[in-house]
Amino acid sequence: MFAALREAEEEVGVEPATVTVLGVLPPAQVRATGFDVTGVVGWWREPVALRPVDVGEVAAVHQLPVAALVDPANRLTWEHPSGFSGPGFVIGDLFIWGFTAHLLDGLLDLAGWAEPWDAARTSSIPRRFLHGRR
Repeated sequence: MFAALREAEEEVGVEPATVTVLGVLPPAQVRATGFDVTGVVGWWREPVALRPVDVGEVAAVHQLPVAALVDPANRLTWEHPSGFSGPGFVIGDLFIWGFTAHLLDGLLDLAGWAEPWDAARTSSIPRRFLHGRR
């Protein structure tokens, strides 16, 4: 829990004292690396504009309404050139895929907010999101 708050501060500037930790998600495995990651869910009482602090870890910060993530029209299954696939989100020009999308998908399910969506709707990951990745 403390590591998650430290990472949030180091990577995007979230002040740990402004977050109330609500709980810890079950561990999730990153298929590409085999590492387990445990997500921490918190309520951010005093939101401020975020920015990439560690640009080696974070390229951009986006704040989205939950309604946009829940909307079935914004859901799809992404397909990576390596053969991996998983749940994804397309909101405007933003394409959310990989482990981030996996965590969001699981969190929406866990919270009971998920709406049925068409998992057969697929898309390749746009090239601009693959730059520098294997």
